[in-house]
Amino acid sequence: MNYTEMRVKQLFFLLALTLFISNPLFAQFFKDNVWWYEQFSYINGGTYYPAKVIIDKDSIVGGQNCKSIIGLGDRRFCYEDSSKIFIWDQNQFVKLYDFTLLKGDTFLTLLNLKVTIDSVFYVNVNGNAVLTQLFSASSIVAEFGGIVMYSIGNIFSFLPFLDNSNLPADLRCYEDSVIGLYRTNRFLNYGCEQVISGIDKEFEQKCINWDSKSIVIESGCNIKKVIIYDILGRNVYERQKYPNSQLIIDKEELPSGVLIMHYQQTKKSIETYKSKIFNY
Repeated sequence: MNYTEMRVKQLFFLLALTLFISNPLFAQFFKDNVWWYEQFSYINGGTYYPAKVIIDKDSIVGGQNCKSIIGLGDRRFCYEDSSKIFIWDQNQFVKLYDFTLLKGDTFLTLLNLKVTIDSVFYVNVNGNAVLTQLFSASSIVAEFGGIVMYSIGNIFSFLPFLDNSNLPADLRCYEDSVIGLYRTNRFLNYGCEQVISGIDKEFEQKCINWDSKSIVIESGCNIKKVIIYDILGRNVYERQKYPNSQLIIDKEELPSGVLIMHYQQTKKSIETYKSKIFNY
């Protein structure tokens, strides 16, 4: 099982746990939507910051009334027709999502990717039953999967395939006037616009010791709290660190796989978060 398959299958399990069908939501897809996606910079040892994506204005493109969307590296134009979402690409509109499809149905999207709907279900978001599709996609150069929710869109990236690594990926938060504010699991404890910087190497060498059995946060370091997430944003470990004392994290308490460690610092009454990706 590759990395993407693991992410999708684990996230599908989490979403299935929240399944609750009542008052299914079929409002207009594009209205007052705002998305916050994750973006990464290598500055300061690596910094995660929000990429805000908004509907800028109404436009006419290719003879079609559509929405102008900014925040994806350049301006994109989209419209909805009978629960099908289209995006302007290379001088034509291409189908991006199709919420009329059922399990086993297929369609072609950007970069001539063939998308297959693997499952259709509803997820409860703030009391709204949101139509959700689990999909897989393939082309001659790539295979991957994802989850698309009506109004919210793709959980892993706005576009189904990112051919530019500078584009934002991994949804942090979403908000509109019908659904309200929706946060993905990893951002339940953080603001949608929280900047999370990487751990400085000098600080890590001084304050964090890694060995085969434990992770030791040394005393005398300005760390108030340590939180560890798995790749789906689930909180798998959280502890307060008290001044002048070590914090020892037993690796037996952690799940195997790719993990993200965040630690909280306070300087001049300002709280900041640092992060490090590691594999256990």
